[in-house]
Amino acid sequence: MSIPIGYPYLFFLLFIRLLAFLASAPFFNQRIVPTQAKIGLAFLLAFLLAPSAPAPAIPPTDIAFFTLLVQEILIGLLLGFAAILPIFAISLVGTLVAGAMGMSYATSISPIFPESTTPFSQLYTHLALLVFLLIRADQVLLLGLKRMVELMPPGQLLSDALSLSDGLIVERMITFTSRVWEVSLQLALPVIGVVLLADLALVLISRAMPRMNVFSQSLPLKIAMGLITIFLSLPYFWPQVAREVDRAGEQMLLLFR
Repeated sequence: MSIPIGYPYLFFLLFIRLLAFLASAPFFNQRIVPTQAKIGLAFLLAFLLAPSAPAPAIPPTDIAFFTLLVQEILIGLLLGFAAILPIFAISLVGTLVAGAMGMSYATSISPIFPESTTPFSQLYTHLALLVFLLIRADQVLLLGLKRMVELMPPGQLLSDALSLSDGLIVERMITFTSRVWEVSLQLALPVIGVVLLADLALVLISRAMPRMNVFSQSLPLKIAMGLITIFLSLPYFWPQVAREVDRAGEQMLLLFR
């Protein structure tokens, strides 16, 4: 039994796309996930999804082949980036809350993002990942990859998809990115507002008591008020986080639709 040359070529392109996707997708991009596991999962998914994809045309030149190879890497990174934006929005909430409470001095290495981050940002990131697993959004991402193979088959030129979408791909990426700040500010506003009121109260007290060391008194007050506000806003915080994390698979599918 002979295997047509189109199948190994299709499998290789799909494997490269899935490898780039797993390198940037939520949960799978964590440092605790071994590289060997990512390669093995990409290989398994490519093996399962290859029969459902149409056979691509063999590129006539080496330049065309490397162009398609770079394109598959770009598509995988874009899919992972669109899926991780809701997680990044929740992580940004922690950064904004820590900055408002005066706890941004202590930074450490984030398990997901390469830059240093605050402990509150790590806490919110881990909470978002916990919700991500609880609502089985990781399975939604994996199931959405099959749909993406049908919408954007391996070997299809990205320029063709851009021309067919009339620039909607770029517009949707801008919309997804701008939503990060909208969601993070919306979730962090209760803490920021309470801390601002505490600052205003301290300013009024300092005017009445000039000898009082306002700076030394403001840090514990901000932390206490911030923690109380976070605790009281949890009933409203969790549903919003669940909705945003659930958008990970939806944004990935909307990118090339």
